[in-house]
Amino acid sequence: MKTLLFILGTRPEAIKLAPVILEANNSKVFRTEVILSSQHPEMCVQTLNTFGITPTIVLNGFENGQSLVSFSSKVLGEIAQLDLPWKESIVIVQGDTTTATMGAYAGFLMESKVVHVEAGLRTYERDPFPEEMNRVLISKLANFHFCATEGNSQNLRTEGILQQQIAIVGNTVIDAINFFKVKRSVGKEKKSILITLHRRENHKSIINETTKIINQLANEFDSQFEWKFIKHPNPMAQAGYDSDFKSNPNIRFLDPLPYPEMLAELSKSYLVLTDSGGFQEESTYLGIPTLVLRKTTERPEAISSGCCELIPDPVSTLRTKTRQILTNESLHQQMSRPSEIFGVGMSAKKIMDVLKTL
Repeated sequence: MKTLLFILGTRPEAIKLAPVILEANNSKVFRTEVILSSQHPEMCVQTLNTFGITPTIVLNGFENGQSLVSFSSKVLGEIAQLDLPWKESIVIVQGDTTTATMGAYAGFLMESKVVHVEAGLRTYERDPFPEEMNRVLISKLANFHFCATEGNSQNLRTEGILQQQIAIVGNTVIDAINFFKVKRSVGKEKKSILITLHRRENHKSIINETTKIINQLANEFDSQFEWKFIKHPNPMAQAGYDSDFKSNPNIRFLDPLPYPEMLAELSKSYLVLTDSGGFQEESTYLGIPTLVLRKTTERPEAISSGCCELIPDPVSTLRTKTRQILTNESLHQQMSRPSEIFGVGMSAKKIMDVLKTL
């Protein structure tokens, strides 16, 4: 019996691999191992538990304040020491994290088949750092690539990857949304604005300037809207928060929420301000107007759907664009059209059907 080795370490990986793990656990074809690197030690385990999944192996890669280099070398070393049937296994990684990169590299070195879920995302720039380089490296290491969209598949084919090594299956985050039966539901009373900021390239100056603007907007639109900010556990992200922003009584600060609760907050939001990648997919599927606070995005489909809009320079455009959406109902309605461009929630099943043929 073939073994599927799921190697993951962050909450987003847990969210997007959980539907695949559940499908694999119901299969009579594969044995599964769920290996955690501890990149997000508590949040990853908590997220898997909400899906009813318990990891089988937990590594000790996490150390407070460690560098990317230190974490990478430690995780790679720990993975390589695991007593597993590597040559008879398929290593499955998702996305573009350091854990995914080291997991794919370990699988390559141990002569496993390597499979990449959510393959083919590209900005063709140095940012986001280090994610863009991570996903490029994983594409070179992987034997098979599961893409969410035709655009992702085209990126890989342009880079020389053969069509027979690619399957377009949609994004497994839609499976996760459907697992929790989440639907769009905007509150009729005080409307909610949900905010997240965490990307490494936005640390310090950009986060500082952005939170200054959000602080002003929360004061300007405090009577009709409820402003909610989900804090990121990374102290480097929190170090950039403007002091007035942090003490603003019109902003409700939330600790990281369990995934079902986060989806509930997202589903009832009137507007989302974020630099997250996953929120772009979730907002597009649910039909939630979203301003993406980044210079570029590897998910252009979210922008072309009309639900998301890129804000490459928050200092010059965030204030104006937010005001427009909050005061122009027709614009808000125009951005509130849900799209199935990232799939309909059958991605995990499609992935398993292909894995059985490899």
